[in-house]
Amino acid sequence: MRKLYLFLISFFLIYQLPAQSTLVSSNEGSLVTIEGTSSVHDWESKVEEFTSSITFSVVGEENVLQIDLLEFTAVTKSIKSGKSVMDRKTRGALKEGDYPNIIFSYNEVIEQTPDSITIAGNLDLAGTSQPIEVTASYFVLEDGSLNVVGIQEINMRDYGINPPTAMMGTLKTGEIVNVEFDLIFEDS
Repeated sequence: MRKLYLFLISFFLIYQLPAQSTLVSSNEGSLVTIEGTSSVHDWESKVEEFTSSITFSVVGEENVLQIDLLEFTAVTKSIKSGKSVMDRKTRGALKEGDYPNIIFSYNEVIEQTPDSITIAGNLDLAGTSQPIEVTASYFVLEDGSLNVVGIQEINMRDYGINPPTAMMGTLKTGEIVNVEFDLIFEDS
């Protein structure tokens, strides 16, 4: 009888633990875009190569996301605007030769609702690592995949990046860029 009792307690404790999932983002279906301004016109570049993975649980009746691990890596040379001069200036400003990747590493949850989350982590960009808070909306889809959407403002000067210029300094980019992301995390 005692063994049955211990078995039932163990079963109910295990059953109540949230199932943990590890999902990866795909470049197909996911988008990361960088938008900025300049003295001539606004500009946009797309990040064509990136990887991201998340280990999480969905807990409670409100399906709140509990993150255990989140990593995002963008390949610097894959940032493309469709204009070769702009792309070359971007790679130069980001010191692509010395720092081929832009990396975000998750540290902790700051604030959370059933459909949005603010997390703290470190962003490694152009050889400088800075703490950063990122806010995003998230949706757990019926197939078990996870959609994470947001816009993050970044000041290039915080990372020691001089905003690129062109045309002998007559075209100057603004120091603030917005990184828009729409990531789909799926089973690998």
